[in-house]
Amino acid sequence: MSDRAASDRAMSAMTRSGLREVYRVLRGHRRGICAAAALTLTGSALGLAQPLVVKNVIQAAGAGSAVAGTVALLVALFLAQALVQAVGRYVMVRTGEGWCWVCGSTSSTGCCGCRCAPSTGTAPVT
Repeated sequence: MSDRAASDRAMSAMTRSGLREVYRVLRGHRRGICAAAALTLTGSALGLAQPLVVKNVIQAAGAGSAVAGTVALLVALFLAQALVQAVGRYVMVRTGEGWCWVCGSTSSTGCCGCRCAPSTGTAPVT
């Protein structure tokens, strides 16, 4: 067997074990992560629609027709995007708060009581 084939097989095994670790960490948080991702994508889509509405405002203003309805739509898109993205961030933060990065336990109150930092759960207390 060549060194290249052995190296490829070792990389494949490391990738599989890395993915298993990611799935283990995400277990129990799948619903929150999916909700946050869906809200973030929806907010991004609302943001992408805004330039199209601005184009319509400019064209309508150039043609001398009323633009109040289109401007109201633009404001509604902006507010909807801000709201959807804020809720998405909130869901993602709340999903991440229940995970202790030191011991790997999940707790709805934050830190599980191990020797990790009480406020963030990211670094051991010395």
